[in-house]
Amino acid sequence: MSTVFIGKEYDYHVKLLQLITEAHADGIVLTIDAEPRHPLATGHFDMRPAARYSRAAKETKLWMLHIEGPDDIVAAPSFMEAWKVREEFNAYWRAYSAMRVRQGANPDHLPTTRAVVMEWDGTPKDHTANVAEYWAGYLGYDEALKDLRGMK
Repeated sequence: MSTVFIGKEYDYHVKLLQLITEAHADGIVLTIDAEPRHPLATGHFDMRPAARYSRAAKETKLWMLHIEGPDDIVAAPSFMEAWKVREEFNAYWRAYSAMRVRQGANPDHLPTTRAVVMEWDGTPKDHTANVAEYWAGYLGYDEALKDLRGMK
């Protein structure tokens, strides 16, 4: 074993193991996949780290949809419903931005916006009240996208 690893690198290794343990406790599954380099060079791969929530975390935690840009935050009934609205919103915003550029808008003047799914950081009572009051207002981006595409 290298004496260098026993020195400074050992502390980083310990911290990394602690972070992996904390992520696992939070229901986050960390993976590192091998991806062939492009153009393909025989035997050479790049490492691609990824993180996802475990099935148990998706079913037991409280979730929210965060639309970055305007900073809208709304509690979601479930992880899968939040993910569905996230996908619909992001597709709608990409199509809307592309339409505005075709109409002559400067792409540098369009806001950068995207929706992400995050773990709810409030109380369960607040989550329930927020879902009841606001969630319905975030549904329907799939229909809005169809209408937008029909305007072409």
